[in-house]
Amino acid sequence: NPIPDIAGGPIISTNCVSYVASPPLSIVLNQQMREHEIYDAKSGENSISMRLEREVCGMTSSVSQEAVTLHLFNITATIGSVTDVAIRTNCDRLPLEQNINDKKESSTLEPVPKRMRLDNNVDLSNTAIRPIIQEVEYLTDRLNATWDLTH
Repeated sequence: NPIPDIAGGPIISTNCVSYVASPPLSIVLNQQMREHEIYDAKSGENSISMRLEREVCGMTSSVSQEAVTLHLFNITATIGSVTDVAIRTNCDRLPLEQNINDKKESSTLEPVPKRMRLDNNVDLSNTAIRPIIQEVEYLTDRLNATWDLTH
């Protein structure tokens, strides 16, 4: 069975925000094999094992009466073998950065308006899709700006 969690389980809230109780959607940014020294109490000797260390960008959300909010995290997790569950060793929240072009145009970036309410007489060919595309482009610009600043 595939293990979809590469970030070490759900992110537990440390402040007033309550995150969705599922592993974050994650993208592997970097991974490498690292040596770890293990002490064997029976033999009294140290041995070396290899572990896969991954740096991932994880996204989770929180839900309130008003909105669904996305949260980005820079996560480091290690895996001892192919069948092991990832163990999170570091988890830092990443703020969603503004695109540099957007910063030049205005100091405050207004969110794209949500989907418009449509009447039966309105042509649905372009109107229903355009606001969703604008929201996706807005989120994409913010994610690109965040990743550009962190890497």
